Amino acid sequence: MNRGSEQSMRKERIGILEGVGLGDGLVLMALANNLSRNGFDVVLFCSGIYPLRRWFKGVEIRPSLSFAELQPILSEFDQLVVDRNVVVDAEFLGNTKVLHLKKSNFDRRLDFVGNLLLVAKSKFGLSDLIREIQMTPPDSSLTYRKHEKRVLINPVAVNPVSTGISKGWPANKFIRLARKIKRKGYTPIFCVPPSEHAHWKTLLGGEFPLPMFKTLEAFSEYVYESGVNVANDSGSGHLASSLNIPTLSLFSRKNKATLWRPAWGQNQVAIATFHLPTPYARKFWKQLLTVGKVMRKFNQLQKERV
Repeated sequence: MNRGSEQSMRKERIGILEGVGLGDGLVLMALANNLSRNGFDVVLFCSGIYPLRRWFKGVEIRPSLSFAELQPILSEFDQLVVDRNVVVDAEFLGNTKVLHLKKSNFDRRLDFVGNLLLVAKSKFGLSDLIREIQMTPPDSSLTYRKHEKRVLINPVAVNPVSTGISKGWPANKFIRLARKIKRKGYTPIFCVPPSEHAHWKTLLGGEFPLPMFKTLEAFSEYVYESGVNVANDSGSGHLASSLNIPTLSLFSRKNKATLWRPAWGQNQVAIATFHLPTPYARKFWKQLLTVGKVMRKFNQLQKERV
């Protein structure tokens, strides 16, 4: 079916089903935004970015749905796009209204946003496509990169208001990196989830600021006025990138960085120097990715702005 010609006759309603992740939701917004720009009525289901729904225009954002809640909404939409991490059964995926995004079908030479643009072109017949998700803070009093020397350090591989924790680069390496950054004249600020705040307060011992963010929106406003973001592969990196804040992301291996690196603005990725088979890279990347390597990537990111 030529989606473009059908769209010209009536406004189709598209639902996009995402999990609860902040980064996943921001990336899927690239598809949602392009569909909206081309005349589709779009709803994105993602609890990860639901608190930021006021930051986006043209796309309705709702909380994520459980599997039991999916079947009843089928009649509300002409098509449902289901991301690869949403748990559904084969019968649901077999519905002709459902388009399942499977990572096995992705072009691994492109990042996730690049692959979503291919979906927009091949499945929906769109040609007028942009990468930007046009995320804008609703508070007009905020000033973009007001604190250019403020460097956010996100050592936990989740967004700083999330409850789930996954391990990343070691804490002692982040602290050593922060010291190097401070010696360059910047102000490192550590940002962690509330559940990790007490732990990191002990680790830092008052050496670096450690603000508490009670909401994702408060954290996003802080990011918007900051100069640089340094993070494990996480939602905070995608968030900073979507706000066009220069971002340095730490990854365990090259193929993961290619697909999942932040897609917007100026960004760099730091990967362990030694190229190892995937099982070994997953196990040893934290040891092999040195503070010096990450600092060199930070300096490179700063030179790009000159």
